[in-house]
Amino acid sequence: MFHSIETVPVLYVGPFDAAAVKALADGATAVPGASNIREGVVVEPLVERHERGLGRVQLKIVSNLFLIGDGK
Repeated sequence: MFHSIETVPVLYVGPFDAAAVKALADGATAVPGASNIREGVVVEPLVERHERGLGRVQLKIVSNLFLIGDGK
């Protein structure tokens, strides 16, 4: 089932904390009305920036549960 959402839920805003981000990657989805597991989280700077040769600076940390296929 597809959900009509305009933006994804924001789970954390603040200084980068690798342990906190990794902990947020796993768990139930934060999309209202959905019941699946979280695919992961996207980390982006508060002020958008571009890196030459790379492009827009963003990082996606994928959920371990999503990678192994547990929890539908």
